[in-house]
Amino acid sequence: MADLTPPSSLLAPITIEHGPYTLVVDPAFGARIIAFSVNGKNCLTTTGPQVGSTFWPSPQDFWGWPPPSVLDSQPYQVSSADDTWVFTSEPCPLTQIVLTKMITPAIQGFSIEYRMYNPIDNAQSVTFAPWEITRIAGGLTFYQAASTPLVQSDLSIEVQGDSFWHHYAPAGLEQNLKLFANNSEGWLANMCNGLLLKKSFPQIAEASVAPGEAEIEIYAHGDPANPYIEIEQQGAYGAIAPGQSTAWAVLWQLKEIDTQAYSREDLLRAVQQLSSVDGEVAC
Repeated sequence: MADLTPPSSLLAPITIEHGPYTLVVDPAFGARIIAFSVNGKNCLTTTGPQVGSTFWPSPQDFWGWPPPSVLDSQPYQVSSADDTWVFTSEPCPLTQIVLTKMITPAIQGFSIEYRMYNPIDNAQSVTFAPWEITRIAGGLTFYQAASTPLVQSDLSIEVQGDSFWHHYAPAGLEQNLKLFANNSEGWLANMCNGLLLKKSFPQIAEASVAPGEAEIEIYAHGDPANPYIEIEQQGAYGAIAPGQSTAWAVLWQLKEIDTQAYSREDLLRAVQQLSSVDGEVAC
């Protein structure tokens, strides 16, 4: 059983503790995940123009910029049952969806299930893919895939066999850069400040990717005064009929490492040793 720390009010940040792992969610700020820690060490950004981890419906071309505030930054309703916390948005006027985030303790971290619901009184289906955006101060971001990044990518990448690596160096950037990639092995990882973060998610076929998007996206913020990187992944693009919802689960795991002792081969082994529940993440 996880130790659930109740908030002093429904809009106060909620701390979920699970052994040495802690997840902090701010329901007043789009149910944003503002901390994911092991032994008190947080791997997410806490300052600057963008912090923590959020969720958007994909593709971005549907809503442009900024993201819909009802889903990204406005207050969510909060409930809990057993070991699971449930955060629910208001209906989004732009996308027509209601977003629910269900957070449950899992092996070496937490499972986060996102549900996009199309209210039954809507007149028509909506079509989106799920998209999780996680901000980190920098470090080394990597993944494995069966194909090279897409041609629209402008982020520097090192290739070693079927693994792809980006080291974030904001001092050398003059603009924002991004990588787009498909055919992944179903995980995306980052090593920063002695913390190895692994996000596991259901693999999707290239034909299921949202228009103009990719299964894996890495965004490097080009402002040295406000450095951060976004490690992002998306699920399958599909229609949601009125009264129906689509679910997508991501497993977050975190490990402390000695950065001086780890080669890239060691990092790949460490990622593989962070095992998924029942060997996979359910969709």
